[in-house]
Amino acid sequence: MSKTLAKIKLLAEHHWWIAPLAMFLFWRIGLELVGRVTLAGDWPIPTPWPADTNPPLWARWDTGWMASILNYGYTIRPGQMSNVAFFPLYPLLWAGVKWLSGTSRLMAGVLTANLMACLAILVFYRLAFVSYGVRVADRATAALLAFPTSFFLIAAYSESTFLFFISLCLLLAIRGRFGWAALAAGATSATRHIGILLWPILFWLWSAAPTFRKLRHWLPLIILPPLGLVLFSIYLGQTTGEPLAWFTAHAAWGRHFALPFKTIYSYTNSIWHRDELAGRYAAELASLAFALVLLPRVWKLSKVYAGLVVLALIPMLLSDTFVSLRRLVLVLPPLFVAMGTIEKRWLFITYLLACIPLLALSIGLFVTWQWAG
Repeated sequence: MSKTLAKIKLLAEHHWWIAPLAMFLFWRIGLELVGRVTLAGDWPIPTPWPADTNPPLWARWDTGWMASILNYGYTIRPGQMSNVAFFPLYPLLWAGVKWLSGTSRLMAGVLTANLMACLAILVFYRLAFVSYGVRVADRATAALLAFPTSFFLIAAYSESTFLFFISLCLLLAIRGRFGWAALAAGATSATRHIGILLWPILFWLWSAAPTFRKLRHWLPLIILPPLGLVLFSIYLGQTTGEPLAWFTAHAAWGRHFALPFKTIYSYTNSIWHRDELAGRYAAELASLAFALVLLPRVWKLSKVYAGLVVLALIPMLLSDTFVSLRRLVLVLPPLFVAMGTIEKRWLFITYLLACIPLLALSIGLFVTWQWAG
């Protein structure tokens, strides 16, 4: 019996990738079916892109901003929304895939996101598998894929690229490979500005490592994690004259400093009076509640993981809008690892049953050019 269990354990270790790949393919097919069925209906679908009147299914909204980076480079429009708010790594990968595949501009963006989504799910699964075992890894991945905004991982957005590099950074760090982890952190900070938060997290993990590893990796940990953000700032300074344009541009999206209670009160008041944006506000507050409810469980798993979640949420909580909070929660691996540790089966199944219809609804909104996160 013990030999049989040992063989099963060895097989699971060597072929760990089969389960997440199968889940990814099942999920991916399901998303495509829901999206196609939605568009098969008689929906009035306004397309705001005159040059692309029939874009791919998963190319909507912010896809246009990142496509403009490929077409025209970074430009600033004072007082208006501009593409400098979007970091360069995903557009660079997009350009590379377009060159290699020869597909259309928007289809290349979707293909890039799908490739990165597959890699992100594999690395995320491995992160949970190495830390907590196969059962937690299976449940954590299922929780991530069922989350109502998970479809953004295959849309022509940067979420899948960010999730891949943040998961890779954490995986390498817990295995003591701090030099490579620092490089992955640098790629994360070249994908979204909150990637810079991995810098203190890596130092936290590094401080608990054996002395010889500290001596060997201190220089990469100082230089590499902020490198993506620093190089992007230098580039913007040279091309636009405003090195912090990526930060100041967010004001055009209505992001201004506000204390959390003020924003939460405003959202709650809108929901109470059933204003036009009440549904969106309810979804954003629900995402915040999801993260806050899981935070104590994340703390029990790892204080470092809890620190990452708190640091990532703070900038959003100090804003007067939670407009992209649903996508932010999606790319915080510790939250879904914590979901994977829930032992009560009925509770986990309840989560899945609640999320899957919301995921289908969100896909329907997204593909018909309505706001879904």
